[in-house]
Amino acid sequence: NFKQEEFKAIALCFREQCLDDSGVLTKGQLLGLLMSFGLTLSSTEDREHIMGQLKLARRAGIEAGLGEDDVGDDGNVTVWSLVHLLRMILRRQEAEKSTKEERAAAGANFSPKEVVEFRELFMQWAKENQKKA
Repeated sequence: NFKQEEFKAIALCFREQCLDDSGVLTKGQLLGLLMSFGLTLSSTEDREHIMGQLKLARRAGIEAGLGEDDVGDDGNVTVWSLVHLLRMILRRQEAEKSTKEERAAAGANFSPKEVVEFRELFMQWAKENQKKA
């Protein structure tokens, strides 16, 4: 789940993209917003995949107790369908990152404990060097 500050930021970006104050985005506006968040949607396949994910996000919203008006339909995107879509995207990215990390650790013959220790050391080093910059 998103923290309150994150949700506020998402809602603000949504409102900024919603040019007519209708409370819904078109598919094109959604794609523009997602690309502004750093998603690469350069191919037709990428865009079709996101639209499929949007349908799943709407279904997840309804299963979470939202009404159909809250999640929109095929012609529009509400802030709640965006939130559920972003959750799905972030979960997929986290799973991909974890898989990549596990492969790298296995390839380097690191134990899970060593990976955690290395990450902690790196984060400490990055934090210290950020203060210097």
